[in-house]
Amino acid sequence: MVDTYILPYPSTALQPHISSEVVGTHLARLAGLQQALCNALTGSDLAQMELDVVVASSQGQTFELAASCLNQRFFWDGLCSRSPAEPGGRIGERIKSDFGSLGALQESFSQHAAQLPADGWIWLVEQADGRLAVTSHPGIGNPLTGTSRPVLACPLDHTLWDSPGNSDRSSWLTGFWKLVNWDMAERNLR
Repeated sequence: MVDTYILPYPSTALQPHISSEVVGTHLARLAGLQQALCNALTGSDLAQMELDVVVASSQGQTFELAASCLNQRFFWDGLCSRSPAEPGGRIGERIKSDFGSLGALQESFSQHAAQLPADGWIWLVEQADGRLAVTSHPGIGNPLTGTSRPVLACPLDHTLWDSPGNSDRSSWLTGFWKLVNWDMAERNLR
């Protein structure tokens, strides 16, 4: 079932890294995707399913709409206005264990960003063996099509870095790390 997405913070909360205008544009696009997905699912067995089930169970246009909606929701839910400099708790321990440091995780994200020639997504995932890893997917791809569990999502969407405060992918990623909701990332662990 695709409910209307409501941002869990004011649209101004992510400034200066993401302007309220950019947030508004992306949320309007998400609303359009959600409506198109609802229309595509009408009369289908998937119409009453959770969004992650629709992503894992669909193909073609339905998959594209569902994956786009899920990716966007996951991204916006994974942000906050005041991210700590270092993640604490279990997520902090897991990052140190599997990457060595937050800096090494950030470098892995940057390397994946450099390998995507166009828009796409970078994900921190928990693999089936329990280890954290970074994956990248062009377009609307996401880890739900495999065996990994998504923990954190970062879109590489030019409309995010063609905004005030961001001039390219590198500056976008720098700003992204200042907005990560580590509590949400920890809740996404198994």
